[in-house]
Amino acid sequence: MTAIEVDGLSHVEDIWGKEAFEKTLAADQKKNALLTQNGYNLIRVQITVNKVSNTYLNKVWDKLTPILDGLKGNFRKPIEERLIILKGE
Repeated sequence: MTAIEVDGLSHVEDIWGKEAFEKTLAADQKKNALLTQNGYNLIRVQITVNKVSNTYLNKVWDKLTPILDGLKGNFRKPIEERLIILKGE
């Protein structure tokens, strides 16, 4: 019971304006709460570049793999530990 959400720049910066950014953040918080309160682990991967190369994706995957391995068989994490933010830098 793990969900992975990949967030682009509009979830990290106000590239479409402050109002749109605030709506995006509010929707993200609502989704975070909904999933974690229903027992899901949620990993949010923040993609912080405009163009995603294979090298970039490999670096993100290298960061993501140990997190996924750590969740195997450990589905009863406390609610405050179910949201994991992974910066794709």
